[in-house]
Amino acid sequence: MRDGGRHPERLKTVATGIMLAADQNGAKSFRKAHEHVKGHSDYHSLKIVKVQVGSSEEARTLVRLYACVDQSATTVIEADGTPTNAKHAKNRWPSIYSITGTTGDQKLLVSNVQQKAGTC
Repeated sequence: MRDGGRHPERLKTVATGIMLAADQNGAKSFRKAHEHVKGHSDYHSLKIVKVQVGSSEEARTLVRLYACVDQSATTVIEADGTPTNAKHAKNRWPSIYSITGTTGDQKLLVSNVQQKAGTC
């Protein structure tokens, strides 16, 4: 949310379903608090867990990825310009991403992210 959550409609190009709703709510929270993020997120590791390709243009395609999300290089900037990061917040966490689409669309969108317990 580098832009403070402005232009949430852009999220439709990368997310769908419950993930889109969650991302839009996150953008709304940043806008209300007049906060933004400085820095960048990264993936420490990434592994394809499952690929299921639909056999027709209407069939769903599903990709599941295991990713270690690394946000150690990000800082939330409050409305007054003060950097803030919770000292207890984890910098890295394992997640399973579900990415779906239809064969005819020729694009995939993040439909769900499940954070897993533990570290990576």
